[in-house]
Amino acid sequence: MDPDYDRNLEPEIDRELKGLGELRAPDSLMRRVFAELELRAQVPWYRRRWQHWPVAWQCAVGALLLVVVGGLGFGAVQLLQMGSVTSALRQGEIWLSGFSAVGRAVAILLNAGVLLFKQLGAGLIAACLIATALLYAICVGLGSVCFRLAVTNR
Repeated sequence: MDPDYDRNLEPEIDRELKGLGELRAPDSLMRRVFAELELRAQVPWYRRRWQHWPVAWQCAVGALLLVVVGGLGFGAVQLLQMGSVTSALRQGEIWLSGFSAVGRAVAILLNAGVLLFKQLGAGLIAACLIATALLYAICVGLGSVCFRLAVTNR
């Protein structure tokens, strides 16, 4: 192709496109869009995305989550320092005492977890968690690629 033809073509196309003027959406589309916007504005605050919640509720839920996560972390540290979950259950008469069979099963599982943590060490467990997270990310990525290949029109 002639290079001068390509250089002249771009300004010509630009001139033609600018000469078309503004396009107007059909009235039926505009009505549907405005109706949808009104419906979304009437949704209660707790059904909206987190960013659109009132600031007071965001702070309250954030504080609650912080307390829950902090309590779980503190409890885990206390259990590791005690060394035995069953002794903690006996000392504190935790709410599981009413469900003795379930309480014993949970205590056995927690003791096994504490022993496993002590035997393997924090480094190995952290490495396993990181490897699990990486494998999960790989699976999500491969799933996305497969979905993209399956949905793409050829």
